[in-house]
Amino acid sequence: WTLFKLWNMYFVVLLFQAQLHLCSLISSILNMALHLDSEIYLMVEKNMVSPEILHLLANVEKNLLTC
Repeated sequence: WTLFKLWNMYFVVLLFQAQLHLCSLISSILNMALHLDSEIYLMVEKNMVSPEILHLLANVEKNLLTC
């Protein structure tokens, strides 16, 4: 019984660590996306990127945020 309890606790800790890892991964991806955003807006100001590409990137970012 105590072994079962220990196993459960171990599992909870593992889940928690996985969640933290996932959160840090998502936040680093979002940071990268934000950095890309500023780069892209600069390029848009110089008319180097078409609106279609912007729309595509906005969709990708929206999908990341709902993750």
